[in-house]
Amino acid sequence: MAVKKPQTGIAEALKWPPLDDEAIDRIAVRDESTIDSLYLHLVGSPLPAVWDPRDEDEVWIGLRLDDGNITNEVVGIMVENFRLAALRKHPEWADVLTDDDETRRQAIRGLVAAVAEMPVGEDLTQE
Repeated sequence: MAVKKPQTGIAEALKWPPLDDEAIDRIAVRDESTIDSLYLHLVGSPLPAVWDPRDEDEVWIGLRLDDGNITNEVVGIMVENFRLAALRKHPEWADVLTDDDETRRQAIRGLVAAVAEMPVGEDLTQE
């Protein structure tokens, strides 16, 4: 089955989930320290998605895959080289792993806001 690209390439058209306390508390944060990656499942659990690169090499967003079509709904964030590279640029992101609820919420809000502002990275696919 062929996978179709998103309906638009305009970053402003991406649909990000709400960032109120209740929504943030549903976000599943998975720290894969053995491969130095951090995953945020913005709707609580992984959904079928494709990873779309941001302009920072180690940051990707997951765009929902619906019946073979890529939607503009952002359902995940992946940060590769989380400790090695990303925390050097964004030390405040370390708090997404804290046990303190309010500190964690603020860190997630900040991380999501920073990623939402990042331009699209180089397209790695060929037409």
